[in-house]
Amino acid sequence: MTRFPIETARLTLRPVAPGDAAALHRIVSDETVVRMLADWPWPPNPSVTEARCGSASAAAGDLVAVIQEGTVIGMISTVRNRLGYFLAADAWGQGLATEAVRARINAAFQAPEVHYLESCVWEDNPGSLRVLQKCGFVQVGTCRGLSEARGEMVPQLDLRLTRDDWSACDWAK
Repeated sequence: MTRFPIETARLTLRPVAPGDAAALHRIVSDETVVRMLADWPWPPNPSVTEARCGSASAAAGDLVAVIQEGTVIGMISTVRNRLGYFLAADAWGQGLATEAVRARINAAFQAPEVHYLESCVWEDNPGSLRVLQKCGFVQVGTCRGLSEARGEMVPQLDLRLTRDDWSACDWAK
């Protein structure tokens, strides 16, 4: 069981809560953000965001708010060993995604039953691919996945990170 909050140099991670719905909805109302996600609709739907913030996955700590200076700037999901994340576009390019994802991975691997994490990224999302690679993920395949926002199947890269590979990384120590 992950202990929250998780503190990093610049961020706090904690389970999402119903009160986060408005901030998260603003983020997924930016088409440049949501088009890189698999299961968020476009146009944005507030009831989808509200449902996720009040879900069992949120209560279990599988959906984590990323907070900078008291403001929710994104979310990380670790449902069934699958890691996904998004940050507000104005938080891109500052190393915040890498910082948040590394912290969440470290917390996930504290659970003895978690031996690996998987993730996928659209082929046209090199920024997210770089974040995952900097966190130790390696590509294990390719496929096509449904992008709800785009309304089509999109080529994607499948990635994997094992506990052993994570433990070998300098930043995991």
